[in-house]
Amino acid sequence: WMYFPCTHTSADFLVHLAFNHFVLNVPYYREMYRLNDHKMSLSRMTLTNWFAKGAAFTGNLIIESFKKRALTGDSIINYDETWCKVKVNSRFLKKYIWCLVNKERKIVVYCYEDGSRGRKVLKGILKDREIKARL
Repeated sequence: WMYFPCTHTSADFLVHLAFNHFVLNVPYYREMYRLNDHKMSLSRMTLTNWFAKGAAFTGNLIIESFKKRALTGDSIINYDETWCKVKVNSRFLKKYIWCLVNKERKIVVYCYEDGSRGRKVLKGILKDREIKARL
């Protein structure tokens, strides 16, 4: 069994929670009552935190895997930013999201780095790869 960092839950249990919540539309409070019937006393907030930490952990692994695969070798990468509206303190602000495309490997990765469109963000995402521009 694999336990996720900072939790006492297994991958199987998180998959069960995700399936019930997103496919069967079971709210966390109902899941909490169902688990209480099986002598497992958990709060709704504990279930929410476990799922959030597990999703962040596995999501980061998947995204890094996609980025590594897209950036291997001498692949030609297309990178561009586009704007989106982001709600910050009850106001919507214009922020930017980056899109990395590797047509050869058929991979698309979206990166949101605090809504910035600066070159520093692009260098942070691409790390030590050489940046070339084609007009």
